[in-house]
Amino acid sequence: MKQAVIIGGGIAGIASSLRLNKLGYNVTLLEASDTLGGKLRQFEAEGFRFDQGPSLFTLPHLVEELFALYGKNVEDYFQYEESEIATQYFFSDKSIFTAYSDPGKFSDEVFKKWGVDVTKVLQNIIEDYKKTSPVFIENSLTKISDLLTKEVWDALPVLTRIGVFESLHQFNQKHFKHPQLVQLFDRYATYNGSNPYQTPSIMRVISALEHQDGVFFPKRGMRSIVTSLVKLAEEEGVTFLKNQKVESISVSNKKSIRSVKTEESVFDADLVVSNVDVNFFIPNVLDKKIRVPKEKELSSSAMVFYWGVNKSFEQLHLHNIFFSEDYKKEFQEIFEEFKIPADPTIYVHISSKINPDDAPEGSENWFVMINVPPKPELFTTEVIRKIEKRVMAILSKQLDANLEDLISYSSYWSPKLIEQDTQSWKGALYGLNSNKLNSAFYRQRNKSKDINNLYFVGGSVHPGGGIPLCLNSAKIVEEIITNQ
Repeated sequence: MKQAVIIGGGIAGIASSLRLNKLGYNVTLLEASDTLGGKLRQFEAEGFRFDQGPSLFTLPHLVEELFALYGKNVEDYFQYEESEIATQYFFSDKSIFTAYSDPGKFSDEVFKKWGVDVTKVLQNIIEDYKKTSPVFIENSLTKISDLLTKEVWDALPVLTRIGVFESLHQFNQKHFKHPQLVQLFDRYATYNGSNPYQTPSIMRVISALEHQDGVFFPKRGMRSIVTSLVKLAEEEGVTFLKNQKVESISVSNKKSIRSVKTEESVFDADLVVSNVDVNFFIPNVLDKKIRVPKEKELSSSAMVFYWGVNKSFEQLHLHNIFFSEDYKKEFQEIFEEFKIPADPTIYVHISSKINPDDAPEGSENWFVMINVPPKPELFTTEVIRKIEKRVMAILSKQLDANLEDLISYSSYWSPKLIEQDTQSWKGALYGLNSNKLNSAFYRQRNKSKDINNLYFVGGSVHPGGGIPLCLNSAKIVEEIITNQ
């Protein structure tokens, strides 16, 4: 049986292990840390459970199809439920807008609040997503023939009308009119760590992830995505080895990997898939030079606080956004001045709204995040405490509550710790940003040009970061291998 070695146990590496195992490979996955799942971590403290990393779950079919590969009933391993409310929005003037996942209900609420009819433009965005997704998200884009497909031809009308020099913000201004509604749709640029005032208007299709298929949440938290897939993989014969940092690979004269070496062992390999950030893997493991991304090319990072709050806030839901007053200035500070925004937009995720066991009775577990530049060196302990106090003050004012008196537990995850814990270059959450139209072509392709049997998956490579795209990268690699 042929041997496949996967380096890195993030969600893309785990998905790849299942797909390669199904192709008939004997799969061994090597994870450098003591935890599988990459950023999909969790921890418990003082009666609270926190999802440490990603908190938004969309496109659940990408998880379900991994169970379907093996003829398994997904509900025997993994359960989730749909959230009727996608996000609760709080604006700087203290007005509130409830964004429903259902496009019809969402459009009705928009018209009631702002008098803007978005029915047609929302439907157009969903249709644009359906046409462009097979090209940019499901296609490997490794060779010219990848662009000579029916899907590309179907997407051409979308691509030709986007306006090469039109930003997402300009598109939103044109179609959504009201400043608050524009701000709401500008926010979708942050789903891949980009700037709405720079990223091309094609990024409007990101909003379709919520409005076409809905917003969901796993009944046992985001971490259960990892644990359920690992359970399936182990049942099917995949071997997971933790604390196995890869030091080097052995390459034959024919430019094929023969083996993978860790500190303790050597693993023969007919095929290797890397789920490690390419900015670490290529220079450190392949011992090759790589073009180091410039600061302006990286996605945003995050400053995350985990609060145990001894009160239940009825006005809050699973996902909540507290917008800054000057959105343009906030993004200018992050992406142009590379400094921590003075008045940040704040995201608050409360999983105990759906899973009551995640917090003691009468309390809530708050995942509180702001977007920041990928500059780990900025985040000293003193700076982090100042940020926390600022965030606490903004939320206290918005919610008419003294949060400092209500928070019984607090910890944090800074860009420095994100980089350290997950090997994400500079703590950038999504690798490269999408602030230019050709950004997609700067990403590392899923198949190595230099080594015949080396493939890449995960957030630092095509098609990008975030759970759906990482799962798609594993799917793309499976397709490349199958077609070979």
